[in-house]
Amino acid sequence: MTDPLLEPARESPSKPRPSVSRAVHLYKSAMRCIPAVVTNVNEDGSVNLFVMDESLSAPHYLFKVKEGKRMGQWHFPEGA
Repeated sequence: MTDPLLEPARESPSKPRPSVSRAVHLYKSAMRCIPAVVTNVNEDGSVNLFVMDESLSAPHYLFKVKEGKRMGQWHFPEGA
């Protein structure tokens, strides 16, 4: 019998789940996404992000960001 805690996590092919160090996109505007990395998955399903925005002088963090298709929300890159 295999210990389920030692097995690698399996994702559903239809809906990936956020996890620490996963690359995602953040909607900066309705027409523009910027890269980010998940640093924490919160109990409510939101995530904390390390955001790389070339228009700012330094990368920054955002907290409790929800998944979605609106400005300020994140999504998986197409084909992820």
